[in-house]
Amino acid sequence: MELFIINLKWMAFNFFLALIPVFLGAAVFKKEFTFIKFLGAIVWFFFLPNSIYLITDIVNLVGDIRYISGIYLLADAILFLVLIPVGIVTYVLSVLPFTKRFTHFHLFILNIFVGFGLILGRVQRVNSWEVVTNPQNVVLKSIEMLTSIELILLIAIMAGLCQVIYILFKDKVIKLVRT
Repeated sequence: MELFIINLKWMAFNFFLALIPVFLGAAVFKKEFTFIKFLGAIVWFFFLPNSIYLITDIVNLVGDIRYISGIYLLADAILFLVLIPVGIVTYVLSVLPFTKRFTHFHLFILNIFVGFGLILGRVQRVNSWEVVTNPQNVVLKSIEMLTSIELILLIAIMAGLCQVIYILFKDKVIKLVRT
């Protein structure tokens, strides 16, 4: 029960982080682009991986199986499984305003950065706000990643996954939001 409550708390926090680029994307990529919107775009860029990051949280379920059983394990599994579509929807909603202003090539480049951010967070355990609060750590962990063939491969896989998710789910998410 205790682990379930702990999971619920960090899942809620991760969901909050996933909403930041959704709202910033909607606000930033409108017609006029001002200096304030430019700053918002920077924050959007650094928080964007948090949206799709939710789908990677499923890896935590494997560890939970050793500590939770019965109804709490079932509830835990349902929570993790809910994060996957939420991650897809928040990612598409975050990127959608960007793609209205930029090309598919720009989306591909963006997804490389998102893949980088995903691995920086999931593997290197760096948080988005550390760009401001601990930039030295971000730089050091980024260099570590770029010197590892395995992590570069993971970045490429995650970038490709983000590209595929956006292409496959864009129309479905738009339809969902309109209903």
